[in-house]
Amino acid sequence: MSRHLLSMALRERGPLGFARVFFRRTCRVQRSSRFLPSQPRSHALQRSVDWRFSLNQLGDRSATPWSSLGRFGGSEDGPGTAAALGECRLSLRSSSVGCLVLAAWAGFFCGAASGAEPQCGFFGVDEQDLYACEQGVGPPVVVLEAGMRETSGTWSQVAPRLAEVARVITYDRAGLGRSASGPIPRTSGRIARELRALLTELRVQGPFVLVGHSIGGWHARSFAEAFPAEVAAVVLLDSPHEGFEARRRALFSAAEREERDRLIEESRRELSVGVRREYEGLEESRGEFRGRLPEVPLWVVSAEHHRWQHPHHASKLDAAWLELQGDLAEQSQLGKLIVLEGAGHNVHREDPDQIVGLLKRLLASLSPRKPAP
Repeated sequence: MSRHLLSMALRERGPLGFARVFFRRTCRVQRSSRFLPSQPRSHALQRSVDWRFSLNQLGDRSATPWSSLGRFGGSEDGPGTAAALGECRLSLRSSSVGCLVLAAWAGFFCGAASGAEPQCGFFGVDEQDLYACEQGVGPPVVVLEAGMRETSGTWSQVAPRLAEVARVITYDRAGLGRSASGPIPRTSGRIARELRALLTELRVQGPFVLVGHSIGGWHARSFAEAFPAEVAAVVLLDSPHEGFEARRRALFSAAEREERDRLIEESRRELSVGVRREYEGLEESRGEFRGRLPEVPLWVVSAEHHRWQHPHHASKLDAAWLELQGDLAEQSQLGKLIVLEGAGHNVHREDPDQIVGLLKRLLASLSPRKPAP
């Protein structure tokens, strides 16, 4: 490799640029197919790998095999190394020792830079494709669960900043966003099982920090109840207690209950099939909870204000909401209730700085734990 190429790579792209030039010129790296939404699954998953190695063997804390990244999409103008795009094929006929040394060296730097941009793709779960994104280096591993009617994009102001200190997973639930429809009923228990299957497909090891906004908190709780050994902490962002709707209806008159039912029915007619199915699964989901979470940090984060349908009931609804939020916090001995002054329901979008700061404090307080088996 010429001195000109080496100096240009180091000057323009630093160590990553050097690795890119070296792999292209010396090791004959062949990039795996990019997994883009427009590609047929059979084409996108065609991979040719003669030799694989794990970043874990190189001391990278993410413990992510290069081969596990092969189904992620990537930008041609992104980091540009084999690690950034997934897999590489090393021809051992040319400079084998050099390839191995540079592979280890580039893997180290790529692992350190992996939080720059999310790597996104589609992953087969229960015969459907779920769209997921991953960024950052961990442990810890943070899984962000969106609320009702929301996709993974709702975390756009939170995930990149969390990726500075953790490995962050976002995804679209079945039937939402880019993900294919899933089996019904769409209960929290089913969604939690699909999430676990997705994390397995991503080859991400727990324990996980689960963050659920609104109804996403139900799915996070279901996951924690079903797989307690795989959970490091749970954060519920203004997530309703399953008993709140009954408390609300008890405050309403018969006419108000009838009006509420009519408005709900009308509003759901225009929703996508996936969202309607999640609403239809709510009632069954209410009966799934056991009311006890694993003894891990449980932060119940509540907004101070809500836009209730009937403002004249606002004070009583706020009181009932906070009472039941306190009940949620008591589901773990390490639980606590945090009320965010001035915050509304969508606080992660309205004030992402506050949520990012809160989550970073939680991550800093966690003791390292061994990966879940």
